Amino acid sequence: MPANPTSLAAGADTASLTLGALIGIVTLTISVLTYRHGLRLYRWNRDNRRADQNAQDLTDVDAYLRQAQQKLCELAQTPSSVDDFAPLRPLRHLISNSADQSADQLHAISGKLREVVQRFDSYLATELTAPGVGDQRLQLRRAMQQEYARTQLQAVITKAQQTSRTLRRV
Repeated sequence: MPANPTSLAAGADTASLTLGALIGIVTLTISVLTYRHGLRLYRWNRDNRRADQNAQDLTDVDAYLRQAQQKLCELAQTPSSVDDFAPLRPLRHLISNSADQSADQLHAISGKLREVVQRFDSYLATELTAPGVGDQRLQLRRAMQQEYARTQLQAVITKAQQTSRTLRRV
């Protein structure tokens, strides 16, 4: 039986062409939706990883501040010399390094940490000479200046801890 020349010229029937076009559109739609979903998951994972890193940085800073607070409580109302300040110097450097980091949440607390470092420097500058050397009044005045610097440092550390706790809740 000879083929109808009109059907050969038209190619496949319109139903199969329509079905092929619909399958192509559905495949394209599923591909676009899958791609968008993958991007959303990537962004979500990236944000969670960043939040976890920031939380870890805040935890580290909070630990440094807590250690400094404990050391300062040990030195309360006692004249301190160079040897007494030895455990505070590494904490000062750790807090200084944390203030210089550029993490998102640490950026919000870096101002407080820099203030803590400044107060640390002024407190560490008040170290006393050996007892019995020099005028007793001068030693007493220096001891009072040292205690004042210690209380100022503790106040700034407390403010930084409060800011850290607030940022951790966010």
